Amino acid sequence: MDSEHFGRLEEPWSKIEPFHTQTRGTRCFVAVDEISSIRDTWRAVYLSESEDSAALDECKGLASVDHSILFMPHPRYIILDPIRTPLANFHSTHALVSYVLHAVLAHRTAYGLLSEANHPQISLGNIVFTQGPEGGRLVGWDFVQCHDDQTIAYKRTSTRHFTAARLCSATPPTHTVGDDVESFVLLLLWMAARFAPNNMTPIERGSALAMFEVGLSKTAMIRGGTSGVVDMKLLSSDLTYVLIDVINKFSWRYKLLDPRDEKNAKVVEELTRQQALLEGHDWFIDILDDASQNEAWANGTDGSRKEQIVERPSRVWISGVDLFQ
Repeated sequence: MDSEHFGRLEEPWSKIEPFHTQTRGTRCFVAVDEISSIRDTWRAVYLSESEDSAALDECKGLASVDHSILFMPHPRYIILDPIRTPLANFHSTHALVSYVLHAVLAHRTAYGLLSEANHPQISLGNIVFTQGPEGGRLVGWDFVQCHDDQTIAYKRTSTRHFTAARLCSATPPTHTVGDDVESFVLLLLWMAARFAPNNMTPIERGSALAMFEVGLSKTAMIRGGTSGVVDMKLLSSDLTYVLIDVINKFSWRYKLLDPRDEKNAKVVEELTRQQALLEGHDWFIDILDDASQNEAWANGTDGSRKEQIVERPSRVWISGVDLFQ
């Protein structure tokens, strides 16, 4: 990159995480002399965020960008101000939950503004935070999908660990806002297992993360509810309780009824009601917002991101199927 325009740059903060969770085509730097962030790498063909961001800037928590783009022969640069920090560098588990809350609020606002837009890249690289009052931000809007746009089906992309379980098939159903909410849920669970301080062994941690690799295991994890969170052995009881509330509520999306209950109109009606609620943002926002207002948790020292050894298991069996075969 040309230091004449940006001064001294640090190393890119976009890093490949274990099990390949990094979003595609993104490389960001901190421009030290200019006290701002620089993005210099984009996916081919698609519009840059600077070209899409006019409407998005109206949304609380979305990326605030300087529209004076510096066009070079190749590549293109965009100045991102203020400095963004990757979500994985959270300074407390309370902050982690708060930043995800901000991103979900941004997504709900964008969904209302942009023709019920879906964000197909809710991933580790597309939630960042700043030191200002805005906190967490949802970025990566260059792949946004609007329901009234029939020309962008070929653009569909996602990070498999955070893709809704029901979309992980050869013939997935239509992408809905509920699938985006599920991506936020999966990302928060993954972050807890990978970076929140816990007492799992390396092989236990690797097994927990392997559950995010395919749709079958994600479905089993969500249906398992409380047990999957308890098995993470998180040191923060507050984070544990939040995740239990989230996964128990979300388990309704993949709930299977006893064949006898399928004939019970009241049971079927309740399942339908719960699944309809999960197609929106509000239930998730309510849980995270209540947790963010826990002052004792916010003022505590429950631990920031912790580098923990991950040992990838050689076999993970779900319903008699070896996920790694």
